[in-house]
Amino acid sequence: YDGTSGSVARYSIADGTWKDITPVSGSDLYFGFGGVAVDLQKSGTIMVAALNSWWPDGQIFRSTDSGTTWSPLWAWSPSYPTMAKYYSYNAALAPWLGPNSVDFTLGDLQIGWMMEALVIDPFDSNHWLYGTGSTIYGGQDLLKWDTVHNVTLNSRADGIEETSVQGLVAPPSGPILYSALGDIEGIYLLTATLSELFDDDITGFVHSSLTTPPTAAYTNPKWSTCADIDYAGLNPAYLVRIGTGDSSSGKQVALSSDSGASWSQHYGAADNVSGGKVALSADGTTVLWKTSANGVQVSANQATFSVVSSLPSTAVIAADKKTSGIFYGASGSSFYISNDNGNTFAMKGSLGTSSSPVKIVVHPNVTGDIWVSSDKGLYHSTDSGATFTAMSGIDQAWAIALGAPSSSGGYPALFAAANVGGTIGYFRSDDQGVNWVQINDAAHGFGSVSSNVITADLRTYGRVYIGTNGRGIFYGDVSGKAPPNTATSTTQPRSLLQPLPRPRHLPPQRLERLLQAMVNAE
Repeated sequence: YDGTSGSVARYSIADGTWKDITPVSGSDLYFGFGGVAVDLQKSGTIMVAALNSWWPDGQIFRSTDSGTTWSPLWAWSPSYPTMAKYYSYNAALAPWLGPNSVDFTLGDLQIGWMMEALVIDPFDSNHWLYGTGSTIYGGQDLLKWDTVHNVTLNSRADGIEETSVQGLVAPPSGPILYSALGDIEGIYLLTATLSELFDDDITGFVHSSLTTPPTAAYTNPKWSTCADIDYAGLNPAYLVRIGTGDSSSGKQVALSSDSGASWSQHYGAADNVSGGKVALSADGTTVLWKTSANGVQVSANQATFSVVSSLPSTAVIAADKKTSGIFYGASGSSFYISNDNGNTFAMKGSLGTSSSPVKIVVHPNVTGDIWVSSDKGLYHSTDSGATFTAMSGIDQAWAIALGAPSSSGGYPALFAAANVGGTIGYFRSDDQGVNWVQINDAAHGFGSVSSNVITADLRTYGRVYIGTNGRGIFYGDVSGKAPPNTATSTTQPRSLLQPLPRPRHLPPQRLERLLQAMVNAE
């Protein structure tokens, strides 16, 4: 990210010598160079991009005489601090990037930063692209650089994804989806659609169309990374999110009471405490926070957070979605419950031989109906964690989620990123974990199954969202019918040692449609 004395050199094949052709020198050379491109249609035409020009903007240079002379994409004109920018600007594909016009504000970095990829189409000298830390820019009139010295600069990243998703929640009402994203924080979805993400520094968005990008972002506070997010089960308009920064970016807990349209800092959070996971009570008044380095903490009604000494600092946490004041935790093979707003926890039941619980999810309409994934499988309790049933055939489970039932009034559909019968993938069960259907195939693994997050839509049966570590967010919808069930339910706990029929694969024409929908191109 740092560099102050870059250089560009040209090699002569004929005489085996190098010649320095760096576009600028002296006080104008305060960056290194990243992208370099040549025009295969026009001998002697080359372009180079500044890699780390952090002020007043990124920079690109172009030469048509093999680097003897150069022209810049911007310059001080007539003198500092007035900038002349030699382009028009259109960010219709990513309006959150900033004003949809040429930005002359010093330091806004509209041209970009970390520009390492720069190319000219070998078949079309007018077509060029370059990558930045927030998007891919380019245009179709590059040759105008050499005549009128003004080109059209557009955001071109449409369908390219690099976001690292830290958390997802899909409440039963209001916006359809909220996400917690690494490096660009998060977004929330206004309707049952998804769109694309790009910017490195904006905090989140409202999505109102599957194909139209958002225009609004989370603020107050604005972080670079959102570690987790949760909603209140009885009042889904109430939300909490947490960040991974320090006091320079404000408190690392933020609250919303209007479905994410506006946020306020939680001033009960200590400075420089951050990260981890978060759970919000059913009524939205109490925040339980497993911090990254300061143990589990709790705050009611925005009071100062206090340490919860009765819950291990390694515990995974969740709030009951139906009854206020009840929180759950799991650490090792022990399951914990709090009935006093998270102030104290007591060990309630056992998760068998588990040593590493991963996720707790709770039935949205039934108090104490709990699912826990772990390194030893998938567990279900209907008595607030006093006893657990181990799902047969699940060797290991990571992210899990509950979604809309297959029939009105039925039990929620269960989704799991898991090892089922020896097959690692994404699965759905419509009968409380008795039968499973795999909803992905070998061509749609979405990176590491164990590191991805998932949530399910509580309003649309079969819809599931998969958040990846570097490929953004995908969603899948049911297409066709699942194969017939091959196992029957039992009222007795099923041992993990009992065989479960191997997961049933949908035929290709019936695979659940998995569509990449939110994009951040870095």
